[in-house]
Amino acid sequence: MGIREDQVCGLQDRARSLLEVNKMELCSHCGQELPASNEIPGKYTWYGMFDDLYELKGFRLKDGSPVYEQKQEVIWSSGPMLFTALEDENGQWIEDSLWSTEEMQSYV
Repeated sequence: MGIREDQVCGLQDRARSLLEVNKMELCSHCGQELPASNEIPGKYTWYGMFDDLYELKGFRLKDGSPVYEQKQEVIWSSGPMLFTALEDENGQWIEDSLWSTEEMQSYV
């Protein structure tokens, strides 16, 4: 018998790439790109099967707009598997951040 546990798969690669591209800022003195943390407080949480609390993150994009990690899907495989995607400040999914059914099934 397998172990029952939460599995947080999180954001898929396209979502991570979107955040990576948007985390650079320009130096106000020389104009060169500087690495910067774009993490902000998230809006959502998720409780796993044993009531463990997972705080989903928020991020600020280069243009100043916030995006939030949100539960896209939970699939059961020896416990819940949480797949997250990004949504904008109006609660609309950012299409490029969504997991496809095939991508999620490859984890099961």
